[in-house]
Amino acid sequence: MNQLIFCIILKLQYYLDNLTAAMVENGDIEALLLTGASNDGLDLLQHYVEATSDVQTVSLVILHSLPSPFYLNVKVTAWVESYRNILNCWRLWHKRALFDIEWNKGLSTTAIAGPQLFVTCNYCGKSVS
Repeated sequence: MNQLIFCIILKLQYYLDNLTAAMVENGDIEALLLTGASNDGLDLLQHYVEATSDVQTVSLVILHSLPSPFYLNVKVTAWVESYRNILNCWRLWHKRALFDIEWNKGLSTTAIAGPQLFVTCNYCGKSVS
């Protein structure tokens, strides 16, 4: 009986490993339930961004789901900066400010916060500086 249970557990583990690898490779964001907050989870998010160019979803998933040590990852920083730039282009400065407030709550005290104030031209949207 114990051998049968052990065999079933091994087959289940093999199936879950293969399923997770396939979902990560395809960028299926639902695989976050299988990978969790791990390097595999970051790889999954990378494949998702490559497949969809959806940095908003990835940025919000990171903001609300991943622990702060992931905030300083190079990939994560690039996604978040892209999302911030999108919010700026769409002139959603209030949403950008709310995002930055939540983001900076997750950063450690040793991290340097980015610029918090931007002065732009009302007509063309370019930076005044």
